[in-house]
Amino acid sequence: MLAKAVEKGGSTLRDFSNAQGESGYFQLEAMVYDRQGEPCRVCGSPIRMIRQGARATYFCTVCQKS
Repeated sequence: MLAKAVEKGGSTLRDFSNAQGESGYFQLEAMVYDRQGEPCRVCGSPIRMIRQGARATYFCTVCQKS
């Protein structure tokens, strides 16, 4: 997974860029991150988001059991 992320230039979640000013594209591979309301790529259920302090957690209620 790490090698794949490096190959894609890392993840540009907000305003990150590398030394050449380029964005990474690995975040497009994310299964749930920043996909609230969109269908899960595995089962099709809507992705949910909860806030914990200043952090957001994204998850599928069907695929990710507690």
